Amino acid sequence: MKTIFDKSKPVEGRLNFVEEILGRLARRVHKVSTAIITPHLISGCITGKTRGEIIKILLFEGIINKGLICFNKRPKNPICIEVKVLNNDVGYTKSYYVDKIRAKVDLDILTIDGSMLTISVYPTVEDDKDPVNEIWLSMLWVPHVSKVKVESHLIDNLEKAANANLIEEETDA
Repeated sequence: MKTIFDKSKPVEGRLNFVEEILGRLARRVHKVSTAIITPHLISGCITGKTRGEIIKILLFEGIINKGLICFNKRPKNPICIEVKVLNNDVGYTKSYYVDKIRAKVDLDILTIDGSMLTISVYPTVEDDKDPVNEIWLSMLWVPHVSKVKVESHLIDNLEKAANANLIEEETDA
């Protein structure tokens, strides 16, 4: 078995060696917690209007990664959902035909500062006798890393902050 200390050296020398090693380890070991901010939710509910633009929003740089749409009832005929993003020089349009009460899609649409997002709904049959009259829409937009504020804190600081907020002072009644 290999020994760490040279036992021929005095105790004081061995303790100095231990302190030096502990000092190096203390510099390397930092318990840090990083909070990750969830994507921003873009959502809305439209009632009565079953044709045309239902949501318009202005975005910063990022990505719209998922979309979800729900109707108050299952459409008898497919409904066209048009997703349009306009930038200064470029545009993106994608159409989805939905014939279910609920549909989820992976969009993966890149946006830049000033991107204009428009969601439109177009029934495929003009004279639908029993049209959908309530549309719920939700999308997840994730800001670009340059727009995200990341804060790192030592675990001790987080625990102190949590204790300060969670401990209530008792008052005499």
